Amino acid sequence: MIVLFRSDADAETWAESYWWALHDGRGGNCATGAEYKGTWVRGKLLCTLNGPYYAMSWTYTGRSVAMTAEAWTPQPLYAWWQGLSLLSN
Repeated sequence: MIVLFRSDADAETWAESYWWALHDGRGGNCATGAEYKGTWVRGKLLCTLNGPYYAMSWTYTGRSVAMTAEAWTPQPLYAWWQGLSLLSN
């Protein structure tokens, strides 16, 4: 899912309200499948279990966008996320 907002502030507000509903704030390592809520170099990042799926959600500061991707297992999802060309631009 990709959500485009009018501003970075709107994306951040949405992320905070959406993420608080999904996640209790534990700090782990997304690469290992743990739950995490915090930041990454380009915005906010959430890794959590969402039903039977592992979900990653992130904002991209300067683009006014928030994204969510889900997979059955965390490691391939995290590897895919790291390889996104959008992350390096």
